[in-house]
Amino acid sequence: LDVPNGVILYGPPGTGKTMFAKACAKECNCSFINLCQSSFENQYFGESLKLLKACFSIAHKIRPVIIFIDEMDGFLSRRSDMDQSHVNSLKTEFLSLMDGLVTKRSNVFVIGATNRLEFIDEAIKRRMSAQIKVDKPTKIEILDICNKLLKEENMSENFDFDILIESLCEKQFTGS
Repeated sequence: LDVPNGVILYGPPGTGKTMFAKACAKECNCSFINLCQSSFENQYFGESLKLLKACFSIAHKIRPVIIFIDEMDGFLSRRSDMDQSHVNSLKTEFLSLMDGLVTKRSNVFVIGATNRLEFIDEAIKRRMSAQIKVDKPTKIEILDICNKLLKEENMSENFDFDILIESLCEKQFTGS
């Protein structure tokens, strides 16, 4: 068994996938690169690939680092014959950069977040073999969140946390 170089966090919106990735970076004393599709998309041919390569190049220079890809289904979805050529080349380049991470044991770790795991390309899932579901919080977790958020607040003596928790659970609220 070996440590994967990539993890996919998936689950409903607002459950703390991004916050979890930032907490991992802080806890591991790593740099954090937040990579979203708009960070490297460019209107000029070939520039998107250069920006993606540059991101990984910088990551190798400042390691240990976590590269976080938010809404990864936006550009790492399943490949199709209907994809435009620059989209396919971006996916291919990302796959080869991920292969480089595995072969070099580089202290560069990739965490991706998505609400739609089923749309992610199978080759990406193989390279980012650990997939962790971040689900909506349970009653106990909601109580813990409320206690942390409201601990400095002056609360009425007759304030009932149970009613609040029941209401939040009934409406299926997330941590956010």
